[in-house]
Amino acid sequence: KGQADSKENQQAADEVLHRTDLIMQGFQDRELRYREKIARDRDDLLSYSQEYSKLQGNLRRSMEDLSILREDLDLAKEELKRF
Repeated sequence: KGQADSKENQQAADEVLHRTDLIMQGFQDRELRYREKIARDRDDLLSYSQEYSKLQGNLRRSMEDLSILREDLDLAKEELKRF
């Protein structure tokens, strides 16, 4: 009977180790997926930041162009008033 108990105990211990390994593997798989998602999201954020900077530059140039056009319009209006 002692040998049977020892065998049962060993099987139970093996099952616990196996379940523990599965839990650890599941955790590691999740961690890897999360790290990959973080890396992808970080790349997306960098891309968005670069796009935002380009759009800001375009907006700034458009505003400068608009300001010049408004000045030209004001000058044209002043010249028309003289005639």
